[in-house]
Amino acid sequence: MSEAAEQAKWHQTACILCSLNCGLEVQLGGESGRELVRIKGDKAHPASQGYTCEKPQRLNFYQNSPDRLTSPLRRKDDGTFEQIDWDTAISG
Repeated sequence: MSEAAEQAKWHQTACILCSLNCGLEVQLGGESGRELVRIKGDKAHPASQGYTCEKPQRLNFYQNSPDRLTSPLRRKDDGTFEQIDWDTAISG
């Protein structure tokens, strides 16, 4: 299957933004293949049956925002933050 065909394929998943975990179908794309280019409710999901609220439409922003944190941060005495490794964050 070509990369374009694979990206056009709908993938089943679930929303993680609240405790209901509504079923979703997503199409992936973008340069990295991680962008959620299309999102719709999964009609086959037993609980949500195709329903989604407005929150899943922003999932791509939450996942790929340029302001998203990618490592733990620690506040310094002057109020700024410094990156730290995960072992330090967990033990601290």
